[in-house]
Amino acid sequence: MQGLRIKYLPRRLEEDGVSLVIPGPFGILKLCQMMRDMDGELRQRLGLNRSFGILWAFFMVSKIFKWVYLIKKEEKAVGMLGAYQWEPGISSVLSMVIWHNTERGQGTGSKALKLALKEFSKRGLCKEFFVEVSRDNLRGMRFWKRQGFREIGCKNQTVVLGLATR
Repeated sequence: MQGLRIKYLPRRLEEDGVSLVIPGPFGILKLCQMMRDMDGELRQRLGLNRSFGILWAFFMVSKIFKWVYLIKKEEKAVGMLGAYQWEPGISSVLSMVIWHNTERGQGTGSKALKLALKEFSKRGLCKEFFVEVSRDNLRGMRFWKRQGFREIGCKNQTVVLGLATR
């Protein structure tokens, strides 16, 4: 994963009971284990209908994502925030997952995203952020729009939302 080699990224961001932590080697294994154990609803929405092993999760995290933060709520890992495209100082295409339905709707994702957006903007790490959301993921669409993202285009069944920083 390139995020471990990118010196620009803060290793840990923390505010209001939520922290973002770039995982070390053992943290990456924990992240992969959490991906493997995510709830069925999320697995289906992400198009991962079959179970997958920890090796597949490790491949996905290490090869697809440019950087990944573990999202922790009161030091319990509850999800991840990452970018599968990132050009330092220009733009980032984000992906965020809260692993289990019991953790969703608690404000953790909003706090984690606001923390990352604020710090990345302040440090000049990104000028704009993008997300891609499946057209039928209404809950996800509402979440991103509440965070200030606006629809800027469509690709097949995927809606692209963007947010420019100040």
